[in-house]
Amino acid sequence: MRTRSHAKTDPSSFAHLLISKLSAISGQCQLLREDLPKELPEYQHCLERLLAIQDTANATAEEIKNMLRSVDSMGRAC
Repeated sequence: MRTRSHAKTDPSSFAHLLISKLSAISGQCQLLREDLPKELPEYQHCLERLLAIQDTANATAEEIKNMLRSVDSMGRAC
């Protein structure tokens, strides 16, 4: 599926777009977890996989936010 990119050329805009997409992934994982039928034989495996994807998306978004803060504070120091 192709998506349109609304990012400007500056890295900060790209970072914000990436954080937004990671948040969407995390949200979709949450919805899938809520809808996952507990009677499914692979329930536990699917739940663990969804949690791993969600945790990775959240951790990556947090890393990007921290990098943006760091870059922002370096810019203010100059």
